[in-house]
Amino acid sequence: MPYVRYRGPYAVLVHACRRGGKVAQRHLAYLGRRTRVETELRRRIEARFPEITFEWEKLESGLRGGAGRSASNWLEED
Repeated sequence: MPYVRYRGPYAVLVHACRRGGKVAQRHLAYLGRRTRVETELRRRIEARFPEITFEWEKLESGLRGGAGRSASNWLEED
């Protein structure tokens, strides 16, 4: 199942997978500072990774709360 991972204020959509017996993160899409994923971007991601099931509502809730901070806090930090 994909999830949102943060590097500072920047979000990345990742999926856990196994490579050579070890767990690795497969980076699916760089989301930047988005607080939602537009329909067109969803379609492109789903087309590129048809073997993965995306639960967009859960993923977007991860974007809104991002790393324990709200989107309004990110704006104040810039």
